[in-house]
Amino acid sequence: MGKRKETKSLPPNPEDKSFPLIPIPKNHKFKEQDDIFCKSEEMYYQARIEKVAGGKYHVHYLNWNRSHDEKISFNEANDRFVLFYPQNEIYLYNQYKLGTNRGKPKMSISILATSGKTLEETMDLLLNNKELLIINKENDEKEEEEEEKEEEQEEEEEKDTEINEKKRKIEDNLFSLTLPQKFKDDLIKDYKQIVKEEKLYKLPMKENIQTIINNYKQTLQEQSSDEEEIEMTQFVLRGIIDYFDSCCVKLLLYKIEQKQVEEIQKTKLKSKKPSELYGYAHLLRFFTKFPTLLAEGSKVEEMTLRKTTVAYIQQKVEGLYNYLEMLDQQQQQGNE
Repeated sequence: MGKRKETKSLPPNPEDKSFPLIPIPKNHKFKEQDDIFCKSEEMYYQARIEKVAGGKYHVHYLNWNRSHDEKISFNEANDRFVLFYPQNEIYLYNQYKLGTNRGKPKMSISILATSGKTLEETMDLLLNNKELLIINKENDEKEEEEEEKEEEQEEEEEKDTEINEKKRKIEDNLFSLTLPQKFKDDLIKDYKQIVKEEKLYKLPMKENIQTIINNYKQTLQEQSSDEEEIEMTQFVLRGIIDYFDSCCVKLLLYKIEQKQVEEIQKTKLKSKKPSELYGYAHLLRFFTKFPTLLAEGSKVEEMTLRKTTVAYIQQKVEGLYNYLEMLDQQQQQGNE
């Protein structure tokens, strides 16, 4: 058997542009036991990721004492890691950036760590059929697709978590308003009239919300001599009107009613506030939204409603409920 002819390794050639560095793909995530080239003091060394935890890669430099091990953050890894590809090993070698275990650049290389072949054989493969590069790129593309899907799923989960957290914070300020059955029935009738039958209310309504609230205020003044209590109740009622005016067009109107609003803007009624146009049915719609609106409003202003305040507002709104039910009963008796 003939003796194998030994070949001398080519020296580094920084002018060789045949083997450019293959960058790390966007959103690429390294895994445990991945081999890499890791930068340390301007030189790159063969290393292995032994653990991924706490947003960091635990890196061990091969053939180095473990005292040199590092924990490298995901963000920092983009600047310090190079993919463990034959082409990248050749690039680092040619640029005098492939380090030895003495911290100096390699001036010769016999067997590449990435391919298990000589420098010349590896270069020949890459230049002729690019077999090594294609295999690695295909695998990486598959990994990248999987990682992108995982990242999208994680983003969705984070969004869901944020939404749930927001809901939880809102619920901290949320009081409950139980609509009487009569109100629920009227809301159903209201829905059928507007959406199913397309019969809009004639605006402005004679018994608009401001009229209803003002009549309620007058009733309270007639029934109570406690001026402070009356003043606090009026404050809550003014808040109800303000909230209604601010949210009515965006939150309380059905689609067909939005068109009616556009027509109103062309008439003298355009200067009227929603509380001067809409009446009983829209006030009921508002009651279904009011607890959430109040809680969200307090969050915008970075304040938390005290439980006593919440209970007080709830008490005043329920008082308005009772007044509306009383009016309905009086109306029914008058029709009999």
